[in-house]
Amino acid sequence: MELDPDDPDGYLDRAAVWRSHFLLEEDPAYLRGAEEDLRRALAVAPSDARVTAALGEVLLLRRKPSEAFPWLQRAVLADPSQVAARTLLADLIVRAGRANLEKHAETREAAELDEAAAAAERALALDAPAPGARLLEADVLRVRGRWADALRALRAAEERWPESRDVLDALATYHRDLGHGYLLKRQDDAAVEAFRSALAVPGATIDLAGVRERLVGIAAAAFRAGIEARAAGRVEEAEALFRRSLRADETPEGWFQLAMALAAREDLEALVESDESFARALAMREDFQAARLNRAGVLMRLGRLPEAIAAYRDWLTRAPQDDADRRAVERQIATA
Repeated sequence: MELDPDDPDGYLDRAAVWRSHFLLEEDPAYLRGAEEDLRRALAVAPSDARVTAALGEVLLLRRKPSEAFPWLQRAVLADPSQVAARTLLADLIVRAGRANLEKHAETREAAELDEAAAAAERALALDAPAPGARLLEADVLRVRGRWADALRALRAAEERWPESRDVLDALATYHRDLGHGYLLKRQDDAAVEAFRSALAVPGATIDLAGVRERLVGIAAAAFRAGIEARAAGRVEEAEALFRRSLRADETPEGWFQLAMALAAREDLEALVESDESFARALAMREDFQAARLNRAGVLMRLGRLPEAIAAYRDWLTRAPQDDADRRAVERQIATA
């Protein structure tokens, strides 16, 4: 194929063909051919951003990032509309920034963290259509202890790339790690909310089995502590513990115990919530007779007589004939 030696477009076109062959066949010889054609084009048109951008991309494909960087940078400076070059350049800068973060984790040198922050800033300035720069920024902010700012960076990434797996995984990771931090500080309620936020990230692919296990453990510990507090007459403490247990892992037993703690109070609002909590326990476990019986008692205290009688009768139809509470329930219905 004869090309006009003074026309860079022919070299560009043929280099694109070589590149396509490489992507299909993975033969590095095609990349060598593409680089040769692009260097010929460069000799003809040294300021053509299309040529420098294409050369930078081919050098990246040849695994020569240090050689690719100046060509991509040159392309972007000459023509900022070179989206592919901006994206590749930003990716190289982000990779360098992440290397700095890894070194900082090993050495704790502030200079490494500063370099990572500068890399994030440079990559963000390129406004590439990829979330890598924003995610690097968030990680730098996390290392600096600026968790709220890190979350804002992640939310900005989510707003722009709502379906990016990298962004969603970063969000889930953020909330998971935040939850572990709260646990270390013994702030269980905050840990529960952080873990729940991690599980609520749609489409996240990171393994969150450990988060679920943590929540179950927090729920069990809070439940046991709530039982002890209620037995000791510390009703408000018990109520708070059962609420924590339910936030961590919703169970019919948790709703029942919360309802019982609320029923120990005399105010109307607590009794209404107690009724609702018994109802939720029954919705989760239909054969929960203790919840059914105690709910009937709360309904009586609320003055909702028809509902209370219906609840008692429902309990009677399900209770065995020799149940110790049967006669008391029958008397309650008869005297209502």
